[in-house]
Amino acid sequence: MTVLFITFFIGTVFIIVGIKFNSNYKYLQKHGVRTEARVRGYTESKSGSTKIFYPIISYYDQEKNIYEEELSFGFSYKPWHKGEKFEVLYAPDDPSNVTQAKQSILSLGPMLFIYIGVGVLILGLLSYLEVL
Repeated sequence: MTVLFITFFIGTVFIIVGIKFNSNYKYLQKHGVRTEARVRGYTESKSGSTKIFYPIISYYDQEKNIYEEELSFGFSYKPWHKGEKFEVLYAPDDPSNVTQAKQSILSLGPMLFIYIGVGVLILGLLSYLEVL
């Protein structure tokens, strides 16, 4: 029973996180303001033996206010050089809510969380039913 509860909890968390990220991404694709961002640097995080690099970008909103934000997604490498520019979308009601404008592998991230969550739920249920 404990295994079922743990897998149910983990699977549900993954699904909720995936839905939240996906709805935010879709909102920005539909309502976001497109602007150019410049890479200022990276913050580094370690996950086990893997380093994750989170881009720090700066950009202007429509009123010419400058924002400097760390993107919410990281990479195992540095995809942009310091000073390099790329397009982003930010929420008009919250300019600190920003994401990369170009469709990329990043757009698969939210769905990946949902798929992993569903997979964990199924594995937990199969384990509980002693099918595995």
